[in-house]
Amino acid sequence: MKFISRLKKFLQRHCARTKQGEILQLGSKILVIGDSHVRSYARNVNFFPVFLGQGRLHNFTSDEYAENYRVKAERILRNTRSNVALLVLGEPDARHSLGLGWLPWERSKADQARMRNRCPSIMRVEVEKSAQRICSLFTAFRKSFPETRLISVSLHPVQMEEQNMAAQLLNELLAKSLGEDFFDLTAEVESLRKALIDPVHHSGAIQPVVERALSEQIILTESRAIDVEEWDAEEVRSLFQENSQFGCFVPKL
Repeated sequence: MKFISRLKKFLQRHCARTKQGEILQLGSKILVIGDSHVRSYARNVNFFPVFLGQGRLHNFTSDEYAENYRVKAERILRNTRSNVALLVLGEPDARHSLGLGWLPWERSKADQARMRNRCPSIMRVEVEKSAQRICSLFTAFRKSFPETRLISVSLHPVQMEEQNMAAQLLNELLAKSLGEDFFDLTAEVESLRKALIDPVHHSGAIQPVVERALSEQIILTESRAIDVEEWDAEEVRSLFQENSQFGCFVPKL
């Protein structure tokens, strides 16, 4: 009972709802929005991860999928207040640019060989289109939410080296366009690689790497592990449904 009481007091201080309506105040906590990769930010006092949906439906490989991402992310931003919002994106785009669908590591050796012989310019064109859509999203969100700093971090290394090549290209394009709002983690590539838990997803072991990078410009709370139940409050439940398996949240919007 004492534990629950402490949690409620914590939420009252850090996660209060405004009198004007259903707006969740996150303050200095970083709102993390994106596909399944948001689970890497679960159960950490510095992050509030919100899952939009599957990456294959929320990406920037087409205008349609980019709109899926934009609409849901915009609703979340309108119903929360945070000093910083981290948009998790890009991995599905790098994967899709290989031309082998959404599970390239399951394709035959012959298919993968054809992929390696694929003209690099084709992959580059697809990655460039994704980068353009991502940058357009940042431009629009910066105008709509000037009180929130919107950031992104470089794509982490995955199992397939060909995808890593596409990811590096996307990292370079985003770094050039987003400037100081893009945080490059490539110097920590080996630490990030060790955090892989499947061909494309990473565990929470990436959190210290991300926190170190962000702490140069953004004030963070001393890192501490928490359970999703620590966010168990009326203000949170009115807007989000928790996913206790992955330690993230799904909007009820």
